[in-house]
Amino acid sequence: MMAIYIPHYTTVFNSFGELQRYAWVLILLLQIRCTCSGNVRFETGSEVSVLILDPVKIVDSGNYTCSATNKDGSDKFVTLLSVKASPNWLEQPTDIVTFVGASIENRCIASGFPQPQITWKKITEAPKVKNFHFDDNIKEGDPASVICLATSTIKPVKFHWHKNNQPISSSNNNIRIDDGAIHSVLVFNSVTPSDDGNYTCIAVTSEGQDKFTAHLSVKDISEFINLKPIKGSEEEFDNGKLNLVDVSELDSGLYECIADNGIPPSIRSNFSIVIRASPKWIDQPSDIITTAGDTVVVRCIASGSPEPRILWKKKNGKPKVSELVLYL
Repeated sequence: MMAIYIPHYTTVFNSFGELQRYAWVLILLLQIRCTCSGNVRFETGSEVSVLILDPVKIVDSGNYTCSATNKDGSDKFVTLLSVKASPNWLEQPTDIVTFVGASIENRCIASGFPQPQITWKKITEAPKVKNFHFDDNIKEGDPASVICLATSTIKPVKFHWHKNNQPISSSNNNIRIDDGAIHSVLVFNSVTPSDDGNYTCIAVTSEGQDKFTAHLSVKDISEFINLKPIKGSEEEFDNGKLNLVDVSELDSGLYECIADNGIPPSIRSNFSIVIRASPKWIDQPSDIITTAGDTVVVRCIASGSPEPRILWKKKNGKPKVSELVLYL
């Protein structure tokens, strides 16, 4: 294979006053294009010649020969410069949106030395379950619910619920599970002390799974709290009349009236008080600005007695299915 020699000569006098000539020669293979650029310069003294490439480029790779000549003869030395460079994109692949059954082509080109090897991979991404928790003040007889939300590139996501590492039975009439494409809602119609425990939401797709566990603490109301009369109604209180003023939802519950004259046994009578309350926002939906193709999740949770029914409606549109989470 032929080579190209590109000489550069510098003539100087050495310390003995003798004429001395240096020649730098770049040896390149024919298929490499030689580009003369401003990054090459020489600094030559009486006995030293320095070749400087600043900045060095991939095209500067090659065999460099230094020749030294004076009246008594000449000598030379050849050295190899190999410039390595990390990969750099010449053409990057782009996002593709297409239809089922279509053919897809994408390009991926990079430069570098040595020449980069191109490989293609499909990124696998397991779903990720966001943290959730039950309300702190849940008493026996209260309704309760919790939302498990998963982020995933694969839809729909399949959900499983476990209590204390055991699957929740579908025959449990006190528990309802409502699944969406990327969320699952666990609902208790009326909690009991036996519902106390650790609840795990498991999100599964073909790419993997993730889970999160939250503790449900049910406060036992089997022990009654002694009530005191309202100021000014002590006599009525002692004579068998209970007065509650400005009641709230917290006053709902099971009560007991006890009659005792010191001669056992005393007698007891239980009764319940249910306080109806209009809906009140717990998690109010807010305005969202997004881009086409994104996933939008909006939460809408309200309290009240009886428990409010959630309806979603687009302006000038028909009501949608009742759900705590709107998925678009």
